[in-house]
Amino acid sequence: MIGALATEYLAGTIGVEGIHAFEINLKSGMNWKDSLSKVTGKSFEPLMDEIVIFALKQRQWSQS
Repeated sequence: MIGALATEYLAGTIGVEGIHAFEINLKSGMNWKDSLSKVTGKSFEPLMDEIVIFALKQRQWSQS
């Protein structure tokens, strides 16, 4: 579930390039938390808060 939210966040904030960079990091053996932080340039804990806020806004937008 978190992976799907993180992917949607990357698509909505950085774009396809962010998703691509994230996947390259994973394929090279980096764990997903470190990859997400590296791609966004943000530490993991505050980034998770941003992802939740982003997902909630997307949900509100889709229901309006």
